[in-house]
Amino acid sequence: PKFNRPYPESHDPVGKKNIMYSGHLGHMMALYEMLYRDMKWSGPGTVVFAWDENEKYVYNNASIQQVMYDQMKNNPVHANECEPNLCFPECNQHPVLSFMLYDHVHGTNLSEAGALFKKFFTDKMMISDETHQTAAFYMVKQKRVLRAGTIGASSANGWTGAFMHAWAPEVVEGHYEYQ
Repeated sequence: PKFNRPYPESHDPVGKKNIMYSGHLGHMMALYEMLYRDMKWSGPGTVVFAWDENEKYVYNNASIQQVMYDQMKNNPVHANECEPNLCFPECNQHPVLSFMLYDHVHGTNLSEAGALFKKFFTDKMMISDETHQTAAFYMVKQKRVLRAGTIGASSANGWTGAFMHAWAPEVVEGHYEYQ
């Protein structure tokens, strides 16, 4: 809402503001490496998005983790956008879990971004203390949380809660009975 210019075109599905895709991809690769100790996704150029022979986006597990980390760390709200201007609570669960898995296998500290996301999540009451409903999304430009009930849509209680419980059980358990 209220964009003052068109959103810039990008063909890179991982590069920016598409955490639904990059978060799931990073989560799957980190989980695979954690479970099987097979580092095949850590090799150079193991993930290639090719539009044609002249336009390719080359990644591996480490570079995808780094892209997600940089976006979460550098975004003023410390959440990754899933669509332009919108941070969905459920979409940000996957990079947080991905960072934790990657850290465990590779000895890094990317999960520090998850602590920043958790602070954003609780400070902005992404789960309402009144209704116990998970917010629909956060609008970055407007600095506003849109509650699920205000738009007549179901919320993301289950989706957010299932994944968030793995890394912040106290947050989810405090609302579970009501949800």
